[in-house]
Amino acid sequence: SSNNTKRNDVLMKLNQEKIDVLLGPIRKALEEVDAEQFLSLKRIMKKGNADGAVLKDGINVHPIHDQIVPKHHYKTTSTSKTSTSIVRYLHITEVENQYSIGIFVFPPHTIIPLHDHPGMVVLSRVLYGDLMVKSFDLLHHDHHPDHFDEKEDDKDHNDDNQSNSKSSWLGYILSLFYSSSKQHPKSTSQKPNGTKKASSQKIKHLTAPGISILYPQKGNAHEFTAGPNGAAVLDVLLPPYNYEHERNCTFYRVVKDDQQHGNDANAK
Repeated sequence: SSNNTKRNDVLMKLNQEKIDVLLGPIRKALEEVDAEQFLSLKRIMKKGNADGAVLKDGINVHPIHDQIVPKHHYKTTSTSKTSTSIVRYLHITEVENQYSIGIFVFPPHTIIPLHDHPGMVVLSRVLYGDLMVKSFDLLHHDHHPDHFDEKEDDKDHNDDNQSNSKSSWLGYILSLFYSSSKQHPKSTSQKPNGTKKASSQKIKHLTAPGISILYPQKGNAHEFTAGPNGAAVLDVLLPPYNYEHERNCTFYRVVKDDQQHGNDANAK
């Protein structure tokens, strides 16, 4: 466990430029993936390719989300509501504490909610379709990283403002989403355990065959929303999630910091 913790620490200390150099061969391999052959996609021959999901410029294909069902799934005559509302995952391979590879298949307009990737790098290659990506930079602290420290945050915010404009800090707080509770905190003083502060990045629109990369220090929490024709995304996680090694996936909801915006802390 200590060796894996050290490995995560090394990745956290590398700057983005160094990581990009190391990712070069992986990115090239992802760019060369023939999604049409890999997923046995069928092109849409309609003139103008007005329908279907984008494969690349000038070529559209039929989405495959309705073809992916559990191994012991029993078909019914009626279309199940869940068949068009659940994101599928196809596992390809994993080497423990090194990497994992899999494919997320999105029906139209489906969402993978906001979640993080502790100490990890993730490459996402859109195989077909398009998605909207909301990303956040988690603001890490030297101690109690899983608790919102109001005084420490204020100090960091003031120090950073000496070299950065206030507009670069959007003052968002990522709060753990508890599915068992429908009540939201009434103020930022009632933050749930695990609350983290973050700054948002510009919303991206990814279209096949585009590639998106998140880093330990940049864009580490993100949310995917598929477009009207769905999408398929090949994900490479370096290293993979592992609860025992403090790489657990945490889901969040977004609330504004009323101390900086004067807005209700429940605002999403």
